[in-house]
Amino acid sequence: MFDLSPDFDIRVRGRSLRAETPWSDLNLSWSWPGGPNEVTFTCATTYGTRIASLLRSAPVEVVWAGWVIWAGTILEPEWDGSQVRVAAEGAFKEGVGYAPLNGFNQPTDNAGEATAWAIARGLNWVHDSSVPSDSLGSTSVYANVNGVLDDRAAKDGLRWAVNAQRVAYMAADPTDVSYHVRAGAADLGIATDSYASHVVLLYNDSTSGIVESVAYPDFSAPPTVYEQTYGHAEWMTDKTDLAPMSNADALGIAQAVYERTMQKPGYTNGLQLAQGEILDAGWQPIHPARVAAESWGKVVRCHGVPDMALATPYTDFVVGSTAYQAGSSQVTVNPVGLAARDQETVLTEIIEAMVKGGTLLGEAA
Repeated sequence: MFDLSPDFDIRVRGRSLRAETPWSDLNLSWSWPGGPNEVTFTCATTYGTRIASLLRSAPVEVVWAGWVIWAGTILEPEWDGSQVRVAAEGAFKEGVGYAPLNGFNQPTDNAGEATAWAIARGLNWVHDSSVPSDSLGSTSVYANVNGVLDDRAAKDGLRWAVNAQRVAYMAADPTDVSYHVRAGAADLGIATDSYASHVVLLYNDSTSGIVESVAYPDFSAPPTVYEQTYGHAEWMTDKTDLAPMSNADALGIAQAVYERTMQKPGYTNGLQLAQGEILDAGWQPIHPARVAAESWGKVVRCHGVPDMALATPYTDFVVGSTAYQAGSSQVTVNPVGLAARDQETVLTEIIEAMVKGGTLLGEAA
């Protein structure tokens, strides 16, 4: 039952878990934004004993071929007689446990400042200069570092992650193709759930002193190729929680929201790819484990899947998540914009949207 998967190693607090116990059923996932996301595995044990290193919040790494590909912290292990099931969450989630404070322990909406001081207080990240070090201009008080990073990235049209080396950074979605999927290996269905031809943004205008709106693209502009293909649709976002701003600044935020999340339709399915079906930028085969560990946040070109809007015989997408089981010859690659299609997830999203919109829980409609 317990296969040590010699290409892989699990390190807890810097020490190989093999020194204490055999393990099996290693499953890993990554996301963009985010980075290393979740890991699960099973360890052998005997009834009434405990494996000393498997404690909640212990730092854990997964190593493949001598290369650290995943980093995070252990959640509460589930002990069950002769085995223990272990789950861990990615390093980026650790920021939820730290308040966004400045050097005087006062709340801050400065993402760089909040991150740097949290690291000084023990957050196991490495600070990167790509995280902006100026005020977000928000009137909100954030509960944790991740909340500030989320809003800062959204405002600037970026995404953020903490990689396997625990470096916290922000970056825009790339445009250069890093991977190729062979024609016939996979297909993609189009989902327009999150598509909008225009983003309308509400904001506090610094000149007029009242709430005003801007639209991106401008309603008078010629329709984009996506609007020509998928039709006109508007999406409104409320940014009145931010400090008063100019029309130009509001338009920049609307453009960032549009280009990052609304401009293109999403997809109804992800890809299950076998070894040899996905190739690197130089058209060379690549191991599924490496695809999973490296491709999140990168551009994949699916050959043989036409893009109806761009009139190309292929479709390019940014990878939003990946998953891999140690020892498998397949890898899961999901695009950014993957739409929920299972009944439970769809129902949850509908309820959350209704609560946010004030149509449940007795809130004003």
